[in-house]
Amino acid sequence: MDRPGGLTDEDLAWRDAYAAWVVSDAAPELLRQRYVEAYRRPGALRSSFDWYRGLRQDQRDNAAAKQLQVHTPVLYLRGGAERGIELERYLAGLREHGLCELVGDLIPGSGHFTPDEQPEALARRIAAFLRSQCQ
Repeated sequence: MDRPGGLTDEDLAWRDAYAAWVVSDAAPELLRQRYVEAYRRPGALRSSFDWYRGLRQDQRDNAAAKQLQVHTPVLYLRGGAERGIELERYLAGLREHGLCELVGDLIPGSGHFTPDEQPEALARRIAAFLRSQCQ
């Protein structure tokens, strides 16, 4: 079977996964290709999965430091169509674990890959947060 651009079954599976995580066609095909290339590299998937493997240790570390308070302003942003825990519940967990100056927001028209899908909206929201910290 001919594959577009010499892509393997694994490449096509990644493209399908990427497509499931984006909300629109806002992310250009070139970026999708870059993800395929990046995940094709030796060790890329192991490194990616190591992030998840570390979550249990993160949980233990966070529980040990639960009484500490962090007063550094933190902006938590994610795509408006990102799947998972609802934003307010996620922010409540971060506050419960010591983030005292936390602001959270959703970027409309994006999913898991917000910087790819809505880069201008993301940049505007970050800039507004930074301006608010300089007042």
